[in-house]
Amino acid sequence: MSEACFGLFYMENYRNTGVKIMSGESVFISSSCFNLDNTFNNGQCFRWERLDENSYGGVACGRFLKIIQEENGVRLLNTSQEDYKNIWENYFDLGTDYEAVERSLRTDSIMERAVNAGHGMRILRQELWEVLISFIISQNNNISRIKKIIGNICRQWGESIIDGYAFPTPQALAAADADAFVGCGAGYRADYILQCARSVAEGRLELEALKNMDYSDARELLLRQKGIGPKVADCILLFGLHHLQAFPVDTWIKKAMRSLYMTPEARSQEIIRYASERFGDYAGMAQQYMFYAAREGRLAI
Repeated sequence: MSEACFGLFYMENYRNTGVKIMSGESVFISSSCFNLDNTFNNGQCFRWERLDENSYGGVACGRFLKIIQEENGVRLLNTSQEDYKNIWENYFDLGTDYEAVERSLRTDSIMERAVNAGHGMRILRQELWEVLISFIISQNNNISRIKKIIGNICRQWGESIIDGYAFPTPQALAAADADAFVGCGAGYRADYILQCARSVAEGRLELEALKNMDYSDARELLLRQKGIGPKVADCILLFGLHHLQAFPVDTWIKKAMRSLYMTPEARSQEIIRYASERFGDYAGMAQQYMFYAAREGRLAI
């Protein structure tokens, strides 16, 4: 059956990305560079779950969305054209030409393999507050456990919405106590969560001001917060503030960079400096492709 039979129609070619948007009962994004598996399973987000072979469901920006991978793009279900324009167009970063990003990063055989493995991934434009708490929880943790802890916190303090719970507000978490977060599985991170929530709720950490800072100033401010070290700060910069030059160094990246580009003794700060020089403004994207490829066994490290 044709798309027209579903009341869908082409609206526009979006900027220079090759993305075509169709709207009606659902929203279809025509793109050869949007892969759901590679986007949702690369460690940047924790509230999207696979529903079946081709679809995911998740909560973002206070909305539940089902999204389906199709042959020539992705389809957003249970959403409106208004929510698409106000939320999802930005959230899925449709203004960035990821084909151009991938071309710019294919600088050697290593990055060729990494980009091929992660082709179609996007850096989501997530809400800063959610990213802040999520990556405080992420330290010394694994993805499945991070998801479980965040799910517990959302169920206990988040607003109930259709098919899920919104991420709790800073005020809601600031009114809790550390023991309650321990009960959600946060362990020693409970105090960090509480301190961060209170800092934001009381205006000592202003998220809007953080959004307007350049990379260096934002990183410096984040590192002054209890429970935020260099790796967590760089994750927040990359995934919450969209500073694509941020280069988080975790165990996978340290091993990959030492094995493929540097020496076995290279320290995290040396790795960050080398990555900045080699990959420039897209160092964070290079990191994501390498991280994904290494975890999937597509890079020999």
